[in-house]
Amino acid sequence: MAKSPYSPFMNIQFYTKAGCPLCEEAEELLDALEARYEKIDIYRDQALFERYRYRVPVIRVGSTDVLELKFTLEDLKKALSL
Repeated sequence: MAKSPYSPFMNIQFYTKAGCPLCEEAEELLDALEARYEKIDIYRDQALFERYRYRVPVIRVGSTDVLELKFTLEDLKKALSL
């Protein structure tokens, strides 16, 4: 397996929910980049659900939401190179 070009120390969080087609597409993009990320189901916490229910999928790097809803592979590459 190829080594990920993204630092293992990069704190990438992927906010998602079951039954979300955009979330499935976003996860495929993350996997295509071989990025290491934490997958977080917004249904696990009421506060997360309230914050992200209309915005998933959301990619968060550190303490900043960098992408949400529909995005491309190029958008993701740019966001992760910050």
